[in-house]
Formats: sequence, C-alpha cells, structure tokens
Amino acid sequence: MRTYNLTVNDLHTFYVLAGSTPILVHNAGAGVCDLFHGTDLASAQNIVRNGLNANAARALGGGDVFWTTTNQADAELFAQVNPALSENTGVVGIRIQGGIEAGVRSGVLQEVPQLPGAFTVADWAGLNKIATYELVSSTGG
Repeated sequence: MRTYNLTVNDLHTFYVLAGSTPILVHNAGAGVCDLFHGTDLASAQNIVRNGLNANAARALGGGDVFWTTTNQADAELFAQVNPALSENTGVVGIRIQGGIEAGVRSGVLQEVPQLPGAFTVADWAGLNKIATYELVSSTGG
C-alpha cells in the first residue's frame, strides 16, 4: 500500500479524502508538539506570548497546577470544560528540547501515574527555558 507523509503550509489540521471519506488529519510538519494544554483562549494566548507564569495564571482564573497531555484531543476537551468564564477556548502546543523524556529527567515534568499521557509541570520557569509554545487550535475570538 502506498502512503504519503504531507506537510501543508499554514494549516495545522485539514481534511483529506480516503476514497470518498473525508478524514481529519494533523499537520505534523517540522513543528511536532510534545505536549498540549487546553484552557480558555486568553490564557492560551498569554502562554504563547509570555511562557508559563503562576501569577498570570491566577489572574486569569487558573490554579497552581499546570496540566498537560500528549493527546491534543484530550487538551481540547479539557479546554471546553475549563471553569474560566469564557466560551473561547485555546490549546497550546508545547515543544520541548530533547522531548518529554528530557523534561521528566530534569524534574521539570512529572508523569501522572493514573492518567497515561498526562504530565504536570513541576518547574514552570524551568519549562520556559527548554520549551516553545504555540497556539494549535482555538474556538471563538
């Protein structure tokens, strides 16, 4: 069976046809994200602009625990049920130098044993030093 690895400029997700069936695909390209964080859109935009900041998170209605997941769909679901007073949601993609394993080894990330693919950030400033952030999906705004 012939397969193709495509990168589409300027699109993060798009549909392709498999015969007559449309399939939503994820544009990995050069910017594959290691982790995702779902939240309200204002918080997501703030993270992309400024990195993680506990004071900014509290000011925007967040808490002291920063949850991430390896699954973008899970992050999108979390964004939808986020208690922040906003209908607009955003998912931040996080690229970590050396990948998730480097984040865990350095103590920046901690695995959540009961939730496969879930990680909390133990050192917010430390993650800012080894990660880049991008808005990978949003609703509203």
